[in-house]
Amino acid sequence: MTKEKNKVQKVIEKAADKATDSIEAIMSATTKAGSVVNRVAALDKAGVDHEVTALLMTKNSARGNKYEKEEIPTLVKLYEDCKTRVPISAKSARAIVKDQEKNGSQQKQEEEKIVGNASPSLSV
Repeated sequence: MTKEKNKVQKVIEKAADKATDSIEAIMSATTKAGSVVNRVAALDKAGVDHEVTALLMTKNSARGNKYEKEEIPTLVKLYEDCKTRVPISAKSARAIVKDQEKNGSQQKQEEEKIVGNASPSLSV
């Protein structure tokens, strides 16, 4: 009976994986990112080495991104924070983006100063 139960379980898992993959193909990037963060946290909880998780993500990156094992704890922290509330609210993000678009970044302004100045002074 256990052998039959294992076969049925494998068929169910295969069907669920196929359905999930199909649904994810049409999901927004936001939804996909949440799913990945959830999976990373599950892998971490199961004790999967962070190097393995990073390698899996690197090998499956559609854009050729390289993920490092040192980045995995950040995703796990994000997952843990999101259990309670989001660490960046929509309102805060909108306000910062609006300000950024209006005023530009400090880094960009500093780069423009350096480009426009033949002998930039270094500040420490």
